Amino acid sequence: SYIPYNLFLDFYYGIISPDAVRDKFLNSFDSYQSNKVVTIFYSSIAFIKFSLIPILVFLWNRLNTIQKAIGLFISLIPFMGTVSIGTNKLILDTLVIFSLSLFIHLLSIKKGNRFKELSQRKTILILIISFTLFFPFYFNKSMSERNSNFQYMETVSKENAIKIPFYSSSNKSDIVSPKIMEFYIKVSTYLTQGYYGMSLALDEKFDSTYGIGHSYFLLDQFKYFFNIDLIERTYQFKVHDEWDRLVQWHSFYSQVANDVGFYGLIFIMFILGYLLSSIYISAIRDNNIIAKTLLPLFAIMFIYMPANNQIFNFMETMFSFWVLLFLWLLSKRFEKREVC
Repeated sequence: SYIPYNLFLDFYYGIISPDAVRDKFLNSFDSYQSNKVVTIFYSSIAFIKFSLIPILVFLWNRLNTIQKAIGLFISLIPFMGTVSIGTNKLILDTLVIFSLSLFIHLLSIKKGNRFKELSQRKTILILIISFTLFFPFYFNKSMSERNSNFQYMETVSKENAIKIPFYSSSNKSDIVSPKIMEFYIKVSTYLTQGYYGMSLALDEKFDSTYGIGHSYFLLDQFKYFFNIDLIERTYQFKVHDEWDRLVQWHSFYSQVANDVGFYGLIFIMFILGYLLSSIYISAIRDNNIIAKTLLPLFAIMFIYMPANNQIFNFMETMFSFWVLLFLWLLSKRFEKREVC
């Protein structure tokens, strides 16, 4: 997560002019250098950051006012950071984590107590509503400033394979207004463009990337530390001439298929589905707090599947996922011992 020096001021500028702050941030990357050791250490404890919002929601009524204020402020820093550089992904992520955490908490308690628990979390509910209203506004504003109109969307395919027949309409009898339709097309294009990349990959020859090709982060690290470059074996590299591997998205499915092929992907999806159901049962039936914390990461993974491998492409989320999964498996082992 990016945290600016002038958090509040940059957050304000990010709302006013997303494209300007985004360009400024991208230009600053030319002179940016990171410490690999520090970065990896920070990422190894990133699960604490991703656990903060769920735990804050679950334990809300046990915290005093100061603890609630501090917890909310810390949990909102990544959101403010992402706005300060003109991007919108973490806005949706924060909305998903807050909403799902509240939903999971309500499901895990008795029906008769749900309204009481919800009323005790009015601040959380107001925050969720605010995010729900803010996201479409900011997404539309930031994408519009990037010239992400319909005509632009049709040019992202080098083969001109994308056609959007609906541009605008002045017909008052239309059920959906042009503004709403414009927002809908932008969001759907943003999230589902990876399917086109996957469709191109289906025609390519499979060359395994041996368990690291599902993650851009792992591909980069293996190249940096071991001088092992497997990028050319990926589907994304093979279709690059038609669908840019760095600019456009390629879906979770084609990224995982880099390692196991599209037939092997079927088994990976089965494993993920089994894991998701097991963790859901553990969260709702057994009230396992680690499972409750892990579910929002699964939600982000599945929401972004049409687009890319959102969890494993990035170091923070990848480390968080594996650490929390390990802790959950460990907790299940201790649960079995207690039963015995």
